[in-house]
Amino acid sequence: MWRAIARVMLVAVALGQAGFLAAAGDPNDAEGAQDPPLFTRMPGFHIYNAQVKEFDRYEFPVAPDKTTAVEGRLYTVIYYANDGITLPSALQIARNYKNAVKAIGGQAEIAKLLKAHPEMRLYVVGHTDNAGSFDHNLTLSKDRAQSVTNALVKTYGIAATRLRPFGVGPTAPVASNRSEEGRAKNRRVELVEQ
Repeated sequence: MWRAIARVMLVAVALGQAGFLAAAGDPNDAEGAQDPPLFTRMPGFHIYNAQVKEFDRYEFPVAPDKTTAVEGRLYTVIYYANDGITLPSALQIARNYKNAVKAIGGQAEIAKLLKAHPEMRLYVVGHTDNAGSFDHNLTLSKDRAQSVTNALVKTYGIAATRLRPFGVGPTAPVASNRSEEGRAKNRRVELVEQ
């Protein structure tokens, strides 16, 4: 049974994306539903409903009285928490998706670098802060790394054999986890040359 407090809705407008990337599913997912491109779900959630519109418009709130409209392929995915999980805070959910969006911008530059240096191979290392259980964070960090790897392979045509995703959870912080600013710095994906 889902809980209303655990309802998470993600609306992503992806311009020019070729379709859904394969992501780890959940047996409770709605039939045929998949995660949107470049995003992975938080562990312990399933897709309640998903819809793709080939062309639509969405207005993102950017300030209290201001929105920015974006047009393109529209993915609407509604996630519900599975029974028995420790619910993440709304801030943790928002930061997860904010960091995913930040990572997308850098992926084009990473792809350019990899195409310019075809001999280069990378570890794609996912990190988290220490909020939540260790096992949850380890899974989340692996999912982050896999999401970046999937995007580089599917969107930019980088050979999967050149990338090795790996998650280290909260074990390698770059800042203190005692403040939100420090925790935000610790939620990241790093690339390490093999």
